[in-house]
Amino acid sequence: MIFKKAIDAVYFNAASKDGQYMVVATARRPKGVINGFLYLQLPQVGLLMSPKLPDTTLQQTKEEEEAGVFGAEGLKLEPIEPMKRWKLTYNGKMRLSEAPEKELSVVLNAEWKSNLPVFDFDTDMDPSPVARALAKETWSREFFQILKEAHQSHYEQHGDIEGVVTIDGVKYPLNLNSMRDHSYGHKREWKNFHRYALHMGTLEDGTRFCASIVSCPINFSQIELGYLYKPNGHVVPLQRCDLQLYQHGEDGTPPLDYAFNFWAGDKKYCVQVKVLHTPEFYIADEWEARVVERMVTFRVNGIAGWGIAEWEYRNTMGKVQH
Repeated sequence: MIFKKAIDAVYFNAASKDGQYMVVATARRPKGVINGFLYLQLPQVGLLMSPKLPDTTLQQTKEEEEAGVFGAEGLKLEPIEPMKRWKLTYNGKMRLSEAPEKELSVVLNAEWKSNLPVFDFDTDMDPSPVARALAKETWSREFFQILKEAHQSHYEQHGDIEGVVTIDGVKYPLNLNSMRDHSYGHKREWKNFHRYALHMGTLEDGTRFCASIVSCPINFSQIELGYLYKPNGHVVPLQRCDLQLYQHGEDGTPPLDYAFNFWAGDKKYCVQVKVLHTPEFYIADEWEARVVERMVTFRVNGIAGWGIAEWEYRNTMGKVQH
């Protein structure tokens, strides 16, 4: 049986204290379609974007599709050791955000490594956010059936990326803190998402975190999601997050300087966010979702940090001209 909306997706975001950022994703969809892209921000160069952006539809070769490769059109994410190591490569053109008509030749060779535990949202969430999300909805047999049918498995794991990117013959070393995720299921329908705000970062003391709010009305009007790695690597689930989506960028323009609180391991964390770069892309066949990929700095309980804040909006305009 072929599920038309089936998905098997791998995503990495990464950032460093000195201003390097990387976001790369490959979501396998039926018929060899890959929803994929690459962003690279280097202080010496600027923000580089894979050539089809803001469109993210890539097409695999028959060989890539049959081999189950996470990648297409020069981009490839390859597992080397389960839950430990991935190889990230790209060979092709990229455009400079400040001068999009200019294309540069880019070769990326990097490796993601981790010895941290995986956070599996199927099994590791604190019950409080789930209970709050369920309590806001009208219960019915149909509601729980839809909830079951829409389920996707999703886990995340923090690690680090090291490697080299060669841009027009000039080599630049990469050294970034990173978050990897993996989502898979028989159906992902981007039309069902109203919007979300995801925050993923690393702090100077070694703390790493994810604090997110998702509005997917067919399931939950709003659900709080996340976790925190303590500096010793111990992971605890997010218990609460007070970011209210309707108060922040509901008009389609996310804030560039804002703050919120979350609680994990019975401790409160005050998160201040400053946005540095805000590239956007569209995803799915009809560009059903618009995603603002925000490269940011954090300050959490007074401790400096860096990472990504990804904000998504439902796009009802179809494929807009760029």
